[in-house]
Amino acid sequence: MEVLASQKSTMCLEHIIRQELIATCWSQTPFVLHEPSSISFQKCGSQGRPTCAMVWDHLAFLAEAAQSIRRAQAPAFIRDVEKTYEYLQLHLEESKNHFTIPNAAIWLNAETTNPNEISLDVLRSSWTKLDHLLLDSPCNAPPLMTVQPFLGRFSSLLKVLGCESLHFPHVNTAFPGKSETAFNYVRGLWKRGFLTDVKFEAEGKSMPAHKVILASRSSYCEAQFNGAWALVSERNVTGEVVRLEDMTYATLGILIEFCYHDSHDWAEGMRVTPDDNLPTIADKLDGLLDVLVAADRWLMPDLHAQAQYQVILGIKYFVRPDNVEHVKKVAGEANATELRDYCEEYEALNAQAVLLANAETG
Repeated sequence: MEVLASQKSTMCLEHIIRQELIATCWSQTPFVLHEPSSISFQKCGSQGRPTCAMVWDHLAFLAEAAQSIRRAQAPAFIRDVEKTYEYLQLHLEESKNHFTIPNAAIWLNAETTNPNEISLDVLRSSWTKLDHLLLDSPCNAPPLMTVQPFLGRFSSLLKVLGCESLHFPHVNTAFPGKSETAFNYVRGLWKRGFLTDVKFEAEGKSMPAHKVILASRSSYCEAQFNGAWALVSERNVTGEVVRLEDMTYATLGILIEFCYHDSHDWAEGMRVTPDDNLPTIADKLDGLLDVLVAADRWLMPDLHAQAQYQVILGIKYFVRPDNVEHVKKVAGEANATELRDYCEEYEALNAQAVLLANAETG
């Protein structure tokens, strides 16, 4: 401007500077008026642009002026700051070459990008020096501050000026191995028969267990240990046992072992395979139904749901016209509603076949 002024005594402002850059130039150039008039704003055209050196001076001016900004002025002021950063970022090479104020607190490190959400306190207190900023940092480490969203949009500018990023050494994320659970430890005690305090008998064979484990997995056991089984389990040292007349030893084993696992494939040997003949399939079905009934009686909803699922998984092999009535009856007694509903629909869809099969067996 000084050169132009020496050549001409008067010049139209629109020949010198674009409208959106007036504020930048005005803060660095002494004019007769301290602020451009509205008429000047209206008449400015699109000629000219300030140098990055001038824009850096303007940014320093804004950082200092922020201390005296009023609330009503804040949104427009913050937008001016944004446009200043944007301009510098659009001209990275020139901005870097003319950056002479590395120790100045000219970086508004606010947590939001919405000018209307930046309070006056934040506007006045969040100006930071370049060497106090960190890119890609998960948290602050005073006096170092992580770059917040307002400045994050101008990370390219910050990087070219030398803003540091935290560097993280490579970490081996391979899991070292599954840790032992309480179930694993207590199951080990049970396998050795150590500290067991109750013994069950089914089909003439006995099986010890820990009352606290059974009570934690079965509401029925919890109630019985405070009722009918209480005296028997306390006299376990004399050899007395809880006798179960209506449960097979295999089913008892499944129930008790299930209580000692947080995840256990107890039905591995009960699923139908292509090589199974009819007697084998019938035995597997009986075993699953026994578990279903026992889980319902012992109030073990997770085992009950799994037993019903295992039957339904092999339903096309398990349920036949000659046994559907039996399966439906057991399902009803064991509160396995999904299995019972399937059997009812099966009977309705295959009424003639069911009738003939029952006539033959009758």
